[in-house]
Amino acid sequence: MTIHQIRPDLTTTEASTTLAEAPTRRQRLEPRHAREIVELLGRKEELRGVYAMADFLDDAVRWTA
Repeated sequence: MTIHQIRPDLTTTEASTTLAEAPTRRQRLEPRHAREIVELLGRKEELRGVYAMADFLDDAVRWTA
């Protein structure tokens, strides 16, 4: 298996900086995605039971509210 650099224009220090920023971006987006899943399941009840992780997240949010 060959691993290719995704952005060849980045130097190694720039790439490591970009990788270091990734978790903070992910942490920033998690609440937004959770809120959107809960809102979606609230609008469309027929989606319950389709994806177990979405159901788990929805239940977790309801228990904390």
